[in-house]
Amino acid sequence: MIAYHCLIILVLLNRSDCLEFTIGALLSDDQVVSSFKRMVSTVRDSVYEDAITFKAAGETLALNALKATNQVCNLFNSSEGRMFALIISHPNGAPGSAPLSVSFTCAFYHLPVIGVSARHSIFSDKYSHGSFLRTVPPFSNEASVWVDLIRAFGWREVCVIHSDDHDAKKVLSYLESASQRGIDFKITRQVAINTDEEDAAQMKDFISLLQPVRNEQTRVILLFLRRKFAEYVFLAARKLGMLEAEWAWIVTEQALDASNIPNGVIGVRLLQVTELDHVADAVRIATQSILHLVRTNYDAMKHLYSVKACSDNPSEIQSKSKLPGKSTYMWKDYATKLFRDMLAMNLTDGRTGHLEFNEYGDRIKPIYDIVNAQITNQDINNLSAQKSFEFERPTLVSVGSYGVHQPTPMEWLSDEPHPSLLSINLSKLIWPGNSIVKRQQLVCIQRANDGKCKKTEKRLVHAAPISFKKKTHLKVVTIESVPFVQTRTKLNDKCNESDDPLVFKTEIECTHTDPITGVKKHYCCYGYCIDLLRLLANRTGLELTSTPFTYDLHLVGDGQIGDVDENETHKWTGIIGEILSGTADLAVAPVSITPERAARVEFTKPFKYLGITILVKRERARSNLGSFLQPFESSLWVLVALSVHVVAFVLYLLDHFSPFSRTNSDLDISVDGSGSHSTLRQFDNEKQTNDKNTLTLTHLRQQQQKEEEEGMNLSSAVYFAWAVLLNSGIGEGTPHSFSARVLGMVWAGFAMIIVASYTANLAAFLVLDRPEASISGIDDVRLRNPQKDFLFATIRGSPVEMYFKRQVEFATMYRVMETNNYDSVEEAIQAIKSGSLKAFIWDSARLNYEVSIDCELITAGEVFGRNSYGLVMKKNNPWLYELSQAVLNFHERGIMETLDTKWIHIKSNNCERTESSPATLGLTNMAGVFIMIGMGLVAGAILTFVEVLCTKRKCEQTKKHELSTSTIQQWRDAVQKRQNERYFLNTMDKQMQLCHNTERSFGDVIHHSVAVDKNNLDSSAIYSTNMKNKQLNNPKPNLSMNMKEKYSVIEDDLLSTKGRITRKRKASDYSCDDDGGGDNDALDSSLSFAMPISKDNLKQISEKYYVTTYRCDQVNNYENNDKVELEQEEDQVAQEDYEEEEDFSELIHRSGTFTANNMNNVNHYQRSNIISAV
Repeated sequence: MIAYHCLIILVLLNRSDCLEFTIGALLSDDQVVSSFKRMVSTVRDSVYEDAITFKAAGETLALNALKATNQVCNLFNSSEGRMFALIISHPNGAPGSAPLSVSFTCAFYHLPVIGVSARHSIFSDKYSHGSFLRTVPPFSNEASVWVDLIRAFGWREVCVIHSDDHDAKKVLSYLESASQRGIDFKITRQVAINTDEEDAAQMKDFISLLQPVRNEQTRVILLFLRRKFAEYVFLAARKLGMLEAEWAWIVTEQALDASNIPNGVIGVRLLQVTELDHVADAVRIATQSILHLVRTNYDAMKHLYSVKACSDNPSEIQSKSKLPGKSTYMWKDYATKLFRDMLAMNLTDGRTGHLEFNEYGDRIKPIYDIVNAQITNQDINNLSAQKSFEFERPTLVSVGSYGVHQPTPMEWLSDEPHPSLLSINLSKLIWPGNSIVKRQQLVCIQRANDGKCKKTEKRLVHAAPISFKKKTHLKVVTIESVPFVQTRTKLNDKCNESDDPLVFKTEIECTHTDPITGVKKHYCCYGYCIDLLRLLANRTGLELTSTPFTYDLHLVGDGQIGDVDENETHKWTGIIGEILSGTADLAVAPVSITPERAARVEFTKPFKYLGITILVKRERARSNLGSFLQPFESSLWVLVALSVHVVAFVLYLLDHFSPFSRTNSDLDISVDGSGSHSTLRQFDNEKQTNDKNTLTLTHLRQQQQKEEEEGMNLSSAVYFAWAVLLNSGIGEGTPHSFSARVLGMVWAGFAMIIVASYTANLAAFLVLDRPEASISGIDDVRLRNPQKDFLFATIRGSPVEMYFKRQVEFATMYRVMETNNYDSVEEAIQAIKSGSLKAFIWDSARLNYEVSIDCELITAGEVFGRNSYGLVMKKNNPWLYELSQAVLNFHERGIMETLDTKWIHIKSNNCERTESSPATLGLTNMAGVFIMIGMGLVAGAILTFVEVLCTKRKCEQTKKHELSTSTIQQWRDAVQKRQNERYFLNTMDKQMQLCHNTERSFGDVIHHSVAVDKNNLDSSAIYSTNMKNKQLNNPKPNLSMNMKEKYSVIEDDLLSTKGRITRKRKASDYSCDDDGGGDNDALDSSLSFAMPISKDNLKQISEKYYVTTYRCDQVNNYENNDKVELEQEEDQVAQEDYEEEEDFSELIHRSGTFTANNMNNVNHYQRSNIISAV
């Protein structure tokens, strides 16, 4: 910033032209004008080398508005268009018409105006005074000081005497908004005085204006009037005795100048009131703003001209720059910039203190001096020297300040924060009547760093008067209403009373005077409201600092709460009427707070919150056979049952049509390309790995024909769906296909949700089943659409009836109730018990009490039409605030809940209470379940009988089918037997031919064997000898027969064996013709490989012979194990086969022409024939 200013100074040094600005002024007198000119010249001399100079042009302000306007025009002419600001002030107490005229004129020409004495709030209106700002705050700002004083003194009620101008309206607006912001005080009365004409005040009767204020109980007066009108008010107040002790006055700064200001008045004024100090600060604001604008717009300010004459059009005033390429400068634009710079000015070291403005041009954060009008000792001495009847004006003594942050005083113990800007010394204050107020109260003797009090002590300290005057003996009225107030006739001139307020259910003596006869009777009153009255009157045992009171209690004469008579008088009756007439000071009764009553009387904070409810006769809940079906509606049960069968049917379809729902045998019979069976290959493998173990023919057939596993049928699908839903075990019949199992998992999730929801709701419908009312509440269809056989009513002329009358939605109900309403609550409740009335609509507190003492009654539905009961007093009663605070304290400490328990929610042991514990289930609740089990048993028996009949019929049909199938099979077996016989005959013919060929080849073998060496001959001889010995040890059939006969016998044996096996088999997967052809071809191919061998190969041939014999024995063992019933027959067949093999072995031995491959082919041939037969 220093470098910036140096740069500006260097720029100014380089310029040869001198800038001159004129500051105009219209001040209160010539002396102030002279001082103003010296101040301007001082500012000019402080600028380096006179580069910028300020010229002062000032005059004394004329009090006439027209003359003041002419003075402004003269200043325009004398300044030759270089006047950029105007300072204005007027004498103290002079009318403000002249400053208003000057401000309005300058606003038209956009010339900034700085006021130093204008305190009226009209100057804050920027629509009319757009270029006006002031170094003083408006008078209306004193309202903020008043509010903090009210808080500091603890006042709750005030009366305002004010003018009818714009300033007074702003003061009242601020006071009312403060009370709405949570500052607990209210304006009990407002007195407006017409101040348009000065001379009219002499003719006003101020005594008649102040008389209502005198009759009120409020003792705090706020006075907002000018000096002359304040003098008349003080004069009338002195005559009415309103300047004596117990009164308090706070006045505005204008009223402090009154000549007859009374002793003890408190006033607020600005700390600095010297006009020269404000003029000095105004000059500083004007010059610094102009200098700031020069620094930012030097060329513009050099060539800019303001108004030269009043005849100029402010919108057309402009200046042209002498520099080439520069535009013109409009006066309006730069005047607006100059005014904004003035508003943004912040002087922390002004002669009047810290100087700052808001957007309206008003000074903010001013410092006020709080003064007290006191007659000092010197004044008393002067008064004694004069005549006693002469008035001596008191001296204004400073007792505090406002505007600077202050610490919290020690005597402040309220939960609300202390006004931070207020400092007041209560020990210096003198109140009207020259009185000093002291009071015993707790004082903070030690505070923490956060401002909270750590230690208190009770002391006698200076205080302020109470803002209202209240009685200490009250006349209390009530009304008999169970359970709030009940009465009994006083016996033996004594009631059951107690001095301890915490002892409940005690009695108080009360009276009742008949309004017609005037007869007075004495009763003993007790109840909810009686205990509440005792708590309010005697609070010493409750640790409350409020003042206790005494009372006389009586019952209202006409027995009514209160309503407006429909006659010409329109007077209120009942309790409200007695409060308005002054017969009673306080009403402690169940009085509902309604808008009509609140407009005439005052209510405390509610002591009982309640609403409207419906009383009906209790109806016991009836359990039916279908109680267990209540958790779901009928539509949902139908959907669940339908879903079970739909899902079961879809499961059946998915499992039936899915290709993955069946599993075939792992051992499939297939034919390879060579025509040999895979079963035979598996057979060879098993024989090679386990030669010692034998496989039966049944095991072989199980591997070939494993039974196919079928998918689930429709019956299994239905059972599966129900089993999942009912959470029962599933032993079999589950889906096999993946698609069906996915659906099954989804169905299981659905079943889990349905079962869980049913179980939860079943507890609500069965376990927690309680008696219900005949109607559901205010929205019940029998109330909304009234029926002739269902009567409901309330009390005639009561707030409940008015509630239904005002509510449009209850218009139909009100028309029906209007003809059925009762005159008293007792009559309506008796009608409910007798059954002549179905529903009684009334306050919830009374109906809850009736339900608690009578088991046959119950309230229906929720509480609606929220309402509350409050204590009733006349408006502006000084006890209102204190009793309201006491009621709130009782709520916080739970005392009101205790009263509710003692008098309303009475627990009776005679009634069955089901609200706190669940009801026990009985046979009536679960009878439907047992009936369902019985129906299941009957249904199972019927279905079993039906199944027996269906099975019996099915068996008959099965027998018929088996008989026909057996006949057809026998025919097929006969045909197959003939085919097999033809096949074996063809096969044996080929074998016979093979044997003949072998025999012929045998001679050739012997012939070639002669040429074998001697060693081979010896070996052959030895081998022949061993074979003969073996034959001798193992007797065999006679082989001396002719070879043709031998083969004839073998042929017959083979045909016999094949026939027996064919009769036993049931089916064959392969054709006999195909098998036979394949085997014969294999045999022929094997024989074709036969070749002559030498004697050296005879040993190998013998070994092959024994291998052949071993394999044939295995085949015989397989046949022997086929079936138990053919054991003997199979043994014979094995023996015959053995003989056959021996014959073949002999033949092979003799021929010596078979190789190992020949023997394998023969063995393969025999096995194939046996398996094909099986």
